[in-house]
Formats: sequence, C-alpha cells, structure tokens
Amino acid sequence: MSANQQREIVLYTLDPNKLLKAVQNDQTKFVIVRWCLDYLFSVKKGHIASIKEIKKAWPFNDALITNDALRIAPEYLTVLAGTMNGEDDSIHSRILKQHFEQLRIMKLLGEGLDVEDLSLANKREMKSFGQEIEVFKDIEGKALGPYKGVFPTRSYDATREAFCLSGGFYNHLASKYPEKDIDKALEDAHSYLVKTPLSRRHHASMKRYLEAWISGDLLLLNKMKKKKPQINKKDFYESMRNE
Repeated sequence: MSANQQREIVLYTLDPNKLLKAVQNDQTKFVIVRWCLDYLFSVKKGHIASIKEIKKAWPFNDALITNDALRIAPEYLTVLAGTMNGEDDSIHSRILKQHFEQLRIMKLLGEGLDVEDLSLANKREMKSFGQEIEVFKDIEGKALGPYKGVFPTRSYDATREAFCLSGGFYNHLASKYPEKDIDKALEDAHSYLVKTPLSRRHHASMKRYLEAWISGDLLLLNKMKKKKPQINKKDFYESMRNE
C-alpha cells in the first residue's frame, strides 16, 4: 500500500463515539449518517450528492432516510436546497470537502513525500477524519521550490518547519474573497516569503498573515507606516536627552 493510500485511509477514520454523540445517541440516524458519508467517499468520490440519488441507493428497505436524519449532525452532513441542476435538494459534507481539498494539496507536494506531522505537538496518535496536516518538517525543501501550497515559517532555516495550506483554510479564503484571484495571491505571498526570510511568520500566525495579504490589509498597513515621519537613531537619542 502506498503512502498516499495510507494517508487517505487515516483521514477517513471516523470517531464513532463523536458521531453517536452528534446524532444524540440515535442508532438509526447514526447508521444513516455514516452510510451517507461512506457513499459520498467511496461511490461519488466527492462531498455532495442529490438526496434523490442517496435515497435511491439506500440498501436498507426496512428503514427510510428522512431529511431530519440528514440535518441532525451538521458538522457531518447538511442539506442544501435546490443545488443540483437547479432542482434537487442535496446533502453536503463539510469534512469530506476538507478531506478532498487536503488530498489535492498533499498530492501537489509529491507522491513520495514523507510528512512528519507537527500539528499535534509531537503527540503519537492518529489524526482523525476531518483533521488536516498544517505544519510539518520539510525534509525535501518543498517550501523553497515552485509554489505547491507550502510556505516557509520563521523557523524554516533552523528546523525546516513548513506551513501547509489546508483545504479548509483554502475554502475559507475562496468563499470570503470571491473577487480575488486566491491562487495568484498565494503564489505571490509564497514568492515573497521565500525571498525575504526576515518577513516569514511563526506557523501559528501564518493563516492571519496570508489572509491579510489577500484582503489587502498588509498593503494598507505598509502605506500607513510609510506616511509616519521617520526618525534616525541620532535624532532619537538627541530628542531623549532634550526631554
């Protein structure tokens, strides 16, 4: 089994206790939600499908899929009205959307990349389904090469610590700034951080920095700084002595 296949299986490991709690310990709804997630993942290979299709594929004739069962755990499944071809209601899975977007980004990093996940603060445990790798040790120097969704952090030169753009964060940027060319902006930010090590950020503040780059807040802040009168070291100490 390849490393990517193993990673894909790990990302789809659901915590049954959390899912059962999310459906208020209703066993029937638990089975419905889990089956729908499995259907989307294995058959549709995506995060959305029409409810009509889901009900047609449902194999258990002794129980019916009801819309309230699809709405009971919105962190797993949500119902969207009239989104498929403008007519059918559909179900949408946020965690599956994050999974497939993250898988796309990880494939960009290279098929053979051995990722040492630093997001768990060195905890030796498996990442559960829906969680995403954001910080890892970039042994192969991917962050300094052509842009592939990886940014060098402030500690990069010393520890090779890199920030990986997760699917969930990418989707957040795309939905919040629909008028922006997100891919071009991220590529520009990557190029700038590669060329100017002193401007790199700690991984904990990288999301805030990238969003400020895309929104234009960084540019506005730089313009405000340039408008302020600059004072050299000699004048600064002379002013202090006079006071």
